[in-house]
Amino acid sequence: MDVADLDTMLAVADGLPEATRNLLMTAAAADPEDLPVFLGSLTEEELATWAPAERAGLLRLDGTAGTPLLWSSPDLPAALYERAPFVDRRRGHLALAAAHRAHAAHRTDRQAWHLAAATLGPDEVAAAALERTAEDARAHGGWAASSRLLERAASLTPDPTDAADRLMHAMRAAMYAGDAQRVAWLGDRALALTDDPRLTLEAGLATGWTMSKTTRHEDAVRLLTSVAARAAGGGDLDVAYGALAPAAVAAYYAGDPVLTAEVAAALALVPAPAPLRPGRSPLDRSPGLAHHLWLSVALDPVRHAAWVREVLAAVGHPLELDHVTLNMLGGAAWMADRTTEAVAMLRAFRDQHQRLATSGANPLATGTLGAALRDAGAWAEAEAILEETAVEAEARGADVVRRNALIDLAHLVALRGDTARARDLAGTALAGIDPGTSRSVGAFARQALGVAALSDGDHERAHDVLRFLVDDKGDPAHPHAALFGLVDLVTSSLRTGRYEEAADVADRFRDSLRDGGSARLRTLSEHATALVVAASPGSGNEAEIHFERALSDPDGDARPVERARVLLDLGAWLRRRRRVQEARPHLTAAAETFERLGARPFAERAATELRAAGVTARSDPAPATLDGLSPQQREIVLLAARGLTNKEIGERLYLSPRTVSSHLYRVFPLLGVTSRAQLRDVVPPR
Repeated sequence: MDVADLDTMLAVADGLPEATRNLLMTAAAADPEDLPVFLGSLTEEELATWAPAERAGLLRLDGTAGTPLLWSSPDLPAALYERAPFVDRRRGHLALAAAHRAHAAHRTDRQAWHLAAATLGPDEVAAAALERTAEDARAHGGWAASSRLLERAASLTPDPTDAADRLMHAMRAAMYAGDAQRVAWLGDRALALTDDPRLTLEAGLATGWTMSKTTRHEDAVRLLTSVAARAAGGGDLDVAYGALAPAAVAAYYAGDPVLTAEVAAALALVPAPAPLRPGRSPLDRSPGLAHHLWLSVALDPVRHAAWVREVLAAVGHPLELDHVTLNMLGGAAWMADRTTEAVAMLRAFRDQHQRLATSGANPLATGTLGAALRDAGAWAEAEAILEETAVEAEARGADVVRRNALIDLAHLVALRGDTARARDLAGTALAGIDPGTSRSVGAFARQALGVAALSDGDHERAHDVLRFLVDDKGDPAHPHAALFGLVDLVTSSLRTGRYEEAADVADRFRDSLRDGGSARLRTLSEHATALVVAASPGSGNEAEIHFERALSDPDGDARPVERARVLLDLGAWLRRRRRVQEARPHLTAAAETFERLGARPFAERAATELRAAGVTARSDPAPATLDGLSPQQREIVLLAARGLTNKEIGERLYLSPRTVSSHLYRVFPLLGVTSRAQLRDVVPPR
C-alpha cells in the first residue's frame, strides 16, 4: 500500500488508549496460529478494549471469517512491530506465551518461541527449552516448526560448537520439511561457527541435498556419495542414509547408469537389512529396511519391484507407521507401481502433516502423491495437489520437483483433452533444462506432450515427440521413466505407418523387463505387443492372447485409464474382426471409465467404436449446481471459476493455498466436474 497511508495508520494507532495499543502490539507479534489462542483467552472487558482500534478502521474482529482478526492493511502488523521498542515487543510475546500456556491445546512450541523472543542475548536455559520443544515437535511430524525452534535456539546458545550443532539439527528438520533454501542457508551458518568433522560432514549433506532438488544431478551424486561413504565408514548410518536418499533421487532424475552405479556402490557400504521371515513386522527386526528398500527400488525399479511387494505384504498395517517410514515406504510403493498402497501411505503422510500447523510442506512427497492419484483416477484431488506442489516447490527452491509437478499436471489435463494447457505446462517445465541430462524429466514431459497430440488426433505430431523416448540405439532413453510412454509411441508409430519401428519398440520394451518389472510394466508391455501383433497381417488371433495378458493383473483396476485403454483397443480389434458381440462389453466398460473420469478424447473414441458396434451412446447427465455447498465452498468455487489461483483465492478469503486446494478437490465430485476449467460450466452467469 502507499507509504503515506501506512504512516497515517501508524499515527492513528499512536493516538489510541494505552490498553488498546498493548493489544495491537500483541497481535502484531503473533503468527497466524497464535491469534485464535490469544483472542480466545481475552475476557469480555479485554475484548471491549479492541473497540477504539476497530472504530479507527485499523482492523476488524470477526469470528465467522477464516481468521478472527482482519487487518485493514497486511503491512500494518509488521510496521507496528518493527517500530516498537523492545520492552513493548517483549510484553506482547510474553502475553502470547501466557495464552498458549493456559490454552487447552498447550502448544509448547509456540510458548517456547515467544518466551525466547522476549529474551535478549545468549541464554542457554531458553535455548535448551526451545530445543526440547523442537524435539517434541519433530516427534509429531512438526518439521518446519522444529527447524525454526532450533534455529532460534542456536541464536541464543553461548557456545559456538553447540550453536552449530543446533543449526545442523535445524537443517535436518528443514530437509524433512522440503525447504531447500533453508537447508542451504542453515548449513552455511553452521559451517561458519565450527570446523568439527561431523558437522562438516552434515554440511556436505545439506549442500548435496539442496543440489539434488536442482538439475545439478552429477554434482549432487558425487558429493552425496562421498558423504555417505565417510559416514558409513564412521558408523554414522543416520547421515549415510540421509545422504544416500537424495543421491538416489538425483541419479534417477539423470537416468545415467554411471551415476546409478556410484550410488549403488555407496549403498553397499551400509549393512544390508535382515532377510524377511514370518512373525513380527520386518521393520521391527531390521530398522534400516525401509531406507534400504526405498534406495534399492529408486536405483533399479525393474529389478526390485518384487521385493517391495513382499515387504509391503509383510508390514501389515503401514498407515500406523511414523512419518519418515510412511514417506519412504510410500515412495517405494510408487516406484514399484503399487498404486493403491502408494496412495494410501502418501495420503496418510500428507494428512498427518496437514493436521499440524507446524509441519511445513514436503513437495517431493506431495508431488509423488499427486502423480499416484492421477494414475488412480482421483483427478480432482490430483490436480489440486499437483498445483499446490508446484507452488510450494518453487517457493522452497526445489526446481526439479516443480518441473515434475507441472509435467504430471500436463499429463492429467492432456488426458482430459485440455491439450493447449497441457502443452503450456510441459513447455514451462522444460524451459531451461536439457532433457538429455535430466532424462526422467524429459521422458515424462515427452509422454505428456505425446498424450496431448494423441488426444488431438495428431498422430504425426505425437510420433515426433514420443520418438525421443528411445535413444539412437533404440533402447529406452531412461531405464524406467521412458517405459511408461512406450505404448503411446507404439500407437503413434502404427498410426503413421511405421510398423517396423513399432515392432522394435515393443520388442525392446519386453527385453527391458527380463530382470523382473512390476505387474504394471508387464501389462503395458503386453499392451504394446498386442497393438503390434494386431497390426500384423495374418497374425490370426495372437493379438487376443496379449490383450488378455494385459488385462490379467488383478490390481489393474487401480489404474483405470490404463485398463480402459486396453479394453478400448481390444474392443476395437474385436469389432474389426466382426466379433461385435464380444467387443461391446469391452467398449462399454472403457467408455464408462473415460466418461466417469472426464477423459473426453478417449470417451469420444470409445463412443465412436460403440456406435460402429451398434450401441447407442448415452445421453449427457444433468448439469450440476452449487446447491448444497457451504458459503465458503461456494465462494471458493466462484473465484476459481473466474480463473484465480489458489494463492489468490487464499489472499481474498484469508485461507492458506493448501486449504483452498483441499476444498476444491472435495467439491469437484459434488459438482460432477474434474477440472477447474469445467467450473465455468456449473457457475451461473453474473
